[in-house]
Amino acid sequence: MESELDYTHARDILKALENAIATNSRWSYEYAFYVLKTPFPLGEAAIATDAKWSYYYALNVLQAPFRLGEEAISKDAYYSYMYAYHVLKKPFPLGEAAIATSTDASNRYGLYILKATFPSNSSGESTIAEKNKEYVNDQHNINNIHLNIKDIELLITLIEDECGGNRGRETYDKLCSLKEKIN
Repeated sequence: MESELDYTHARDILKALENAIATNSRWSYEYAFYVLKTPFPLGEAAIATDAKWSYYYALNVLQAPFRLGEEAISKDAYYSYMYAYHVLKKPFPLGEAAIATSTDASNRYGLYILKATFPSNSSGESTIAEKNKEYVNDQHNINNIHLNIKDIELLITLIEDECGGNRGRETYDKLCSLKEKIN
């Protein structure tokens, strides 16, 4: 009889603690992640009020979209991009208005999610779309420069192997000079 009372008392304490934990987004996330290692439905309403904890709950606990928290996530540029990239692995239209307020988030969203420039919208984010085009172009130019350096190194190696001595020395010197300027 005493052990039954102990069990009932422990269950009541745990229920009271979980009710208290469920009032706070961070506590609810951490309880689900570190203690339960599974979803904590009682705390999901609190988690859903905070972009950061909603994102982490979706990523680390659910390992799936957290629809209840998407409204909060959609108000934060960083977590909207991260949610699209790491959780949805596709565009997150609900978060695009927030993403458009951040040059960094919109550049990354365009480059890694849309695989194109981030579209401007009627709110006047055309400057962000233009910066995104520049960012994408810069990334392509950097890749092309890297390829050109590799090509130059290959040419230098070929000239050294084929021409040796003084033959082709002028071309070799010009290529070495060009390589030094690029590096």
